[in-house]
Amino acid sequence: MNEVANDLKLGAVDAGLVWDITVRQYPELEGVPVPLFKQAKAQLGIGVLRCSDQPRSALRFARFLAARDRGQPEFARQGYELEEGDPWTLTPEMVLYSGAMNRLAVEDTIRQFEQREGVRVTRIYNGCGILVAQMKAGGRPDAYLTCDKSFVFPVADLFPDPLVELSDSAIVILVAKGNPKEYQIWCKFFLQNSFETKFGPLS
Repeated sequence: MNEVANDLKLGAVDAGLVWDITVRQYPELEGVPVPLFKQAKAQLGIGVLRCSDQPRSALRFARFLAARDRGQPEFARQGYELEEGDPWTLTPEMVLYSGAMNRLAVEDTIRQFEQREGVRVTRIYNGCGILVAQMKAGGRPDAYLTCDKSFVFPVADLFPDPLVELSDSAIVILVAKGNPKEYQIWCKFFLQNSFETKFGPLS
């Protein structure tokens, strides 16, 4: 884009197609809006290398650029259209609702995430039914990790991508070694009836 604008500035060409933001950086040029092009938009993004030696600082800088009270006003002065950004904070905080049975599986990952991202995560562990009730009553976590996808659907409207399956688990029952009383048939019948009463027929 800058090469096209420079050619126009030097008079090497008579017309060229560039982004509107490029025109604003060249006061010698005049932009002619074309209605057909109004739908053509590009999003400006910033990336952080996975192999960065200083990921916390790099991510903090990325957040600074996107903050509505730090980097965004400068982008606005340059003529960029803005997305809604978060206010700047040195150490962002987020809230995670999670089914209590997930705690052992996710705690180490959350600690690593906090360390790398430079954020603080408040964990709310509880029964998934209780967490759903809290969200129905107005609780708004930044992320929600449930023990079973059936607990996603009642609050799916609160999340842009409500269902991402991370793992699978099976329900089992413990019996005496060798199962001398042969509980498996009774247990299967009992568990299936209990599940179908709550969630509907098993497929």
